[in-house]
Amino acid sequence: MKTTRCKAGKGQTGFTLIEILIVILVIGILGGIAVTQFGDVTRQARTNTAALTARSTATWNACRAKIALSFVDTANPTVAETASLATMCGATP
Repeated sequence: MKTTRCKAGKGQTGFTLIEILIVILVIGILGGIAVTQFGDVTRQARTNTAALTARSTATWNACRAKIALSFVDTANPTVAETASLATMCGATP
């Protein structure tokens, strides 16, 4: 910060133009980096969400197949058998 003297002799303090320009330049560079990183993180999150959805769907379809086969194997499944299949598939009975 630079101090300048007026004709009246009172000191005025303030930022010089070059100091303000340097601060604006630094903020611009940091903003550019942040925008780039945000785009990368967003893209990665969408990819991970799609992969998780595919895995969940495959797991759910496998569990549905197990449950369907259990009903075919036994004519009258008990509530306990159905609950054990649901627990095995990760669902709450």
